[in-house]
Order: sequence, then C-alpha cells, then structure tokens
Amino acid sequence: MKRTAVLFLTAALAVSSVPLSVNAQEDYITAEESVENGLKNTESVENEEDMSQPEEGAESGKEEETGEDSEKDEQLEEGMTPDEVPGEDQDETVEENPDNIPGDVLEEEPASEEGNITENPYTEKAPESEEPAEQAVTEVQELPKEKVRSAKPALTYQAHVQNESWQNWRQESELAGTEGKYRRMEALRIKLQGGEDAVQGSVEYRAHVQDYGWMDWKKDGELAGTQGQSKRMEAIEIRLTGELAEQYDIYYRVHIQNYGWLDWVKNGAPAGSSALSSRMESCMIRLVEKGDPSPAAGTRGFIKAYTNMDLTYRGHVQKIGNTNTSVNGQIMGTVGKSLRLEAMTMWLDTADSQKLSGGIEYSAHVQNIGWQGFKKNGQQAGTQAKSLRMEAVKIRLTGEAAKCYDIYYRAHVQNFGWLGWAKNGQASGSEGYAYRMEALQIMLVPKTKGAPGSTSNAFKKKQTVPVKKTKSFSEALGFDGTKIVKELSAHQNDSYYLGTPYQPMKNPLNMHEILYPNGDRRADGYSGMNCTGFVAYVTQKCGGNLAPIGKMGLWGGACNASNWFRYFKKANVEYYTYNSVSALLKSGKAEQGDIIYCEPVNWNQPGADCHIGFFWGRTSSENRFWHTSTSPKNGNQISNIVPGIYPSYFHLVKMK
Repeated sequence: MKRTAVLFLTAALAVSSVPLSVNAQEDYITAEESVENGLKNTESVENEEDMSQPEEGAESGKEEETGEDSEKDEQLEEGMTPDEVPGEDQDETVEENPDNIPGDVLEEEPASEEGNITENPYTEKAPESEEPAEQAVTEVQELPKEKVRSAKPALTYQAHVQNESWQNWRQESELAGTEGKYRRMEALRIKLQGGEDAVQGSVEYRAHVQDYGWMDWKKDGELAGTQGQSKRMEAIEIRLTGELAEQYDIYYRVHIQNYGWLDWVKNGAPAGSSALSSRMESCMIRLVEKGDPSPAAGTRGFIKAYTNMDLTYRGHVQKIGNTNTSVNGQIMGTVGKSLRLEAMTMWLDTADSQKLSGGIEYSAHVQNIGWQGFKKNGQQAGTQAKSLRMEAVKIRLTGEAAKCYDIYYRAHVQNFGWLGWAKNGQASGSEGYAYRMEALQIMLVPKTKGAPGSTSNAFKKKQTVPVKKTKSFSEALGFDGTKIVKELSAHQNDSYYLGTPYQPMKNPLNMHEILYPNGDRRADGYSGMNCTGFVAYVTQKCGGNLAPIGKMGLWGGACNASNWFRYFKKANVEYYTYNSVSALLKSGKAEQGDIIYCEPVNWNQPGADCHIGFFWGRTSSENRFWHTSTSPKNGNQISNIVPGIYPSYFHLVKMK
C-alpha cells in the first residue's frame, strides 16, 4: 500500500513543471528515505498477518480492509495523531506531509476522473489501480530516438580505357568507356558521396580480367582491374553494404565485344562474359531507391562460355553401328581401319539462360545421293542400313551462337588422311573421288580465337567435270584436226604468227583488221590479230568451216570468242571445265592442239573479258599456251596459260 504511494509521489515529482529549491530537494530525499523505511517494516508485519489468515474469505477481507482504511483517513482528517488511531501499529501510519514537502508540489498531482477530486497519494488503492502508475514511470524513462538519415548519396564512376588512360568521372546513368571504337576497358573506379544526412553504407565492386579471372573486391573509389598491363576487363560485379543495401538497389550493364549492350543486372550479379575472350568496352551504373521505377533487368546480362560437354555428336560406322557420344574436340569414327562413316547426329545444349541461344545444323554428301539438306539438333544426316559412304560434311551454327562462336571441323578421308580445318558451313572431305570419309573432329571456338590448326586443303573436289559429247571440235566442223598441230609446228620457230601485233576488235566493222598474221599480210602490208582472230585464221586455213560459229548471235561473228563457246555447247563438242590452271594440268586430259577457252566467273566484274588460244604443251602437264594477247607481252606469243581476267573458268575443248 505504501509502495503504491511512493510510486505516485515519484511520478508526480518527475512530471511536475514547478522547479524545486535546493532545500526542497533535500527534504524530498529525506521523506523518500523515511517512506522506504516504513515500507520495509510494513511489509514484515503484513507478511506475518498474511500467514495467520485462512485462504477462504480473502476477498471479503479485502473489502473490510478498504472500509477500515476509509475510517482511518476520516480520523486523520479530524486532527487525530497517528498514535490515537485505534487498531493500527505506529509503523503503518503515514502522515499527510511528513517532511514538509511544499504544498504546491502536492497540488500538481493529477485529478481523478470522477469529479476532478485530487486523490491522496498516501491512500492505498485496489490492485487494478497500480497499472497506470507503472505506465507513468515507463514513459518517464523512455529515451529520445536517433536521427534518421534519408538523403541519397551521389554516385560517380570512372573508366580506364585503352589508348585513353583515365576518362573523366561520370555521373549516374552516363556511359563510361567507349562504343564503336573497339577499345578495351582496363579498370574501373566507383564511389559514393553524401553529407551527414546521407544513407550510410558503401559500394563494393570487382572485375573479371584477362588471364586473371575474378579479382579481389574493391570499394569506395579503389581501382578494380589493371593499369599498365594492356589486359581487358571482361565482366564486373557491383554491390551495396549497410543501410544503403537495405534502402537502394544498384543496377549496371556493360557493352562487350561481338555482342554489344547486354541486359541490366543488379546487386552483385555478374555483367559481361567469361571464357569468351570478349573485351568489355563500356558500362552504365544506376542507384535506385527500392520501390522506385528501375531499369528493366533481363536474363542476358552475363554470357557464359560453352563447355566441352555442351557440344556432343555421334556417328554410325560400317560394321560397328552407332559410336559412343563424343564431346567438343573429340574424334568421331575410326582411323586406320578402312571403315566408312555412314551417318552422324549432333547436339548443342543451350538450355542455360546465361549461355547463348541458337543451334547447330549439318549436311552430309553421300555416295549416289550428293549433298543432303541441312539437319539440326539431334536429327540424322547420312544414311543407315544402305551401305553408302559419307564423303563430305558441312556444319554451321545458328542464332546467337553464330555471333560469338565459330564451328571448326576436319575430315579423315580415304587416301588423303586428315584434311585441313573448315568452318561455318564450308565443305570438308572430298567430292568426285568416290573416297569414303572415315572420321570427323569438331571444335566450338570463340570468334576471338583462331583456328585450331591449318585451314588449307580442307576439301578435295575433283576438278574435271566431263560433259558428255558426241564429237570433237574438228569432227563438228568437218576437217582433220591433226592439221592444226602440223600448221602450228611448222611456224613455232619463225614469225609467221609469232610477233603479230595485237589488234582488238572494236566493232563488227573492223573484223577485216584482226585476221592478218605477219606471214599473210594485207595488200597494204598491214598485219594484226586479236585472240579469236588467231584461232579463226588457223582453223580456217586447216579446212574448218567458220560459218556455223558466225551464226551464234553475238556481234563479231567468228571473231568473237563467246560465239565459239556457244557453238561448242550447241554442237555437243567434247570439253572439260576446270577452276584453275593447275587443275587442268593435273587432269591428264590436255593434248597439244586442243583449244582453251577462258570464261570469267563474273561477267559483271569491271574489265571482265574472255580469252582463247591453243594448248601447246608437249605433255598434258606442261604449261604452254599459244595465243595473241597483251599479256604477258603484246602480240602473238607462246607463254603460260593466262585468262582474260581472274578469276576465270578454264574450258578444255578437244580438237580431235
């Protein structure tokens, strides 16, 4: 009961707006000590009384006690001393103002809710009245809250770029680095600046660097990457710490070689690429308060390199059937067993969203079939159970994979062995030789890296393309083809033909000017021939009728070499076509006196022109050509085989 009084007294003094004098404070301390001593004695007596009372009727006892207290209060108000109050020990008596506490302090006690009557702080209350007192004490002891920091710090960053050194500091969302200049970023600094009211925390970042991989974390303006080592940055990670990380997100994206701008990422996620050898060229960074509009973060902020297990392939081999699955760089098929490869299947795993999308396509050149259409991702190219050999392949990538990777492959072919590396849809193997392909090796390589080996002789194609003809050129024109060799042999050491000046055919009206060799000059002594005029003069002198050639429709008649080629095809003259002089000489088809007609691959090429003359090799492989031209010198000459323009096809027309 007296403890409650002290609590109310303490609360009243704490909230009182009236300052106490020094003497009053001392009196208050003395009074508090006196009340404390009284409480201790009272508690001892009450404990003894409680032990002697029975459990039953406790509630009625409390009601009676409340009545007695009221009676005691009335007696005190009538002027009785505590000793004169009946039924109570002196220790339980509480004076109205035992230590002369100033009255104005007591008057500041809060009024009761009923009738605004001030309660006596020394009167014992029912248990339910103790809770407000405890609440008052709690409110007095509550400490003031700390100051809340809410200002956004300023974000700046700086890039070190190839050939430029350190650029100026960039503000949030600005481009650091370069775009379209093919320059590598080599290092990066990031920092946050703010006043005392700025949200507390730091920015941390690290770089993925050529030859080093992921380097240590840096923070608050420290250098991430390298300087003075000429090494490219390939990726970055950025994150926030402290309160800053609780209230903000940090977004960033990068521009990398061969791919361009990647998607936005945030809060420590990697941005860029790894194991692709692609330089990072620029970046942008943003600090965004959580809940505010933010950049659209995508799924392609970072590109992983393919692993060897992502490219797999399997073959079907004579007498063996399906082979075990091979992975990137391994050999499919057999070597040294003379077994044909008959079919193949390939897969490129692009399920990981951080890897490039796309696929792989492949085509087979098969015995008796030729080139098949392209197959893709697990479909079979070639044949099974037909005993047909594969002779060549083409392989290519599609989609995003084709932007950043090259697909290299090489074939092991009967009688040739391992050929050079082909790539990206080029033919590998052989065609026209009827040789089996026995093995295949495939490698997926980033575009920033070179071929895994030599790329020469990746494909062998038999250069002769025989055209089924019914007659030789001399048979078609009705003369003896052997006379051509005899005529030319008779003058190969004199100037009858050799040295005759080259005279181009300018228009149909000057045809009479291009058919006169030195040995058969015009009446006025003029001599001149173009390439077709030389062949036409010799053929006509040996008994050939040029009228059919003159009717082929192009201007110039028998003096235009294109009319001769039209006649060869129309009259079913036997001829063979080659892509190069070396292929012609290796064919074994050429005989002295045969005609060689050189046709431009692209007639729309500036300066495109055809050319014609006689093969004059003493063997099929000797490079000798009798013709009239300005190359390698001007006039009628015997030289190596030269076309009117490169590149050209070389048609070998059989004379007899």
